[in-house]
Amino acid sequence: VANGLVAFDGNGAGVDVDNTGGRYVRGVVVKGINAFNGNDGDGLTVYSDGPVTLYRITAYSNGGYGAYVDNTNMSVQSGVVLGGYGLFEWNHLNGLTVSSDGLITMSNLNASHNSGSGAYLDTIGLTSVRAVTLYGTNNFNYNGSGVSGSGLVVSADGNIRIYNLNASGNSYRGASLDNYTYWQINSFTGFGSVVLSGFGNFIGNQNGDGLYVLTHGSVSLSRVTADRNGRDGIHITADGNVTLACTSAYGNSNDGLYAENGAGYARTLSLIGFYAYLNGNLPEENVEFTYVVRKPCP
Repeated sequence: VANGLVAFDGNGAGVDVDNTGGRYVRGVVVKGINAFNGNDGDGLTVYSDGPVTLYRITAYSNGGYGAYVDNTNMSVQSGVVLGGYGLFEWNHLNGLTVSSDGLITMSNLNASHNSGSGAYLDTIGLTSVRAVTLYGTNNFNYNGSGVSGSGLVVSADGNIRIYNLNASGNSYRGASLDNYTYWQINSFTGFGSVVLSGFGNFIGNQNGDGLYVLTHGSVSLSRVTADRNGRDGIHITADGNVTLACTSAYGNSNDGLYAENGAGYARTLSLIGFYAYLNGNLPEENVEFTYVVRKPCP
């Protein structure tokens, strides 16, 4: 357990924590207000076989990752929690990278202006699917360089649920939410869906889709704006039902909306107040679902 760590302008990594390989599985807890800024290597690096819990992390202008957390273990599904807030900006690689076999739960992430992706969150279950949840308001803007680097990348095999997501101005995609690829590896009985609650803004991502979703489950998006992206505004491949509420896609290079039922089941696409206009491809909605239901935004 550490409380109130500060690491500025170090020649290597700011803080490096490693408690792997012990006789017993132990966790890592970093409490208080913590800052890891201006280091030549990573700001904060954590390797653990157990659960990792972090609070109020700031990691700016580091020469590697802002923060890198790895608690993968072949026998234990330990989770990663970031409480309070996380500020990961102006780092040379990803702002935040998490690799886990457990639940990933975080709040109020701000990962912008990084040369890699803003945040890369990766979890695959050992015995059952594992979820990723982001609470609060989460911002992933102006990340990447050249044609690579997205705002937010989530790879999981369980539910992905994100509240209030801004992912704009990134070099590749705004947000990539994939809980199909890892689920397919193990083919557990359970599987995850993708839910975006509150609002979502995906604007001006230069070389990719504003929002990319790939899932074996269902998709629910509310109050999404996907404008002027380098490919599709919203690109969804789902084996379940898909619902878009009070959502628009304007001025994207390809489709405003691409929505495909990947498994070929008789599923429903519900467009509740959806508008697509002045996109590069016609028709502006490229839809491959058995049933399409249209209603006004409530």
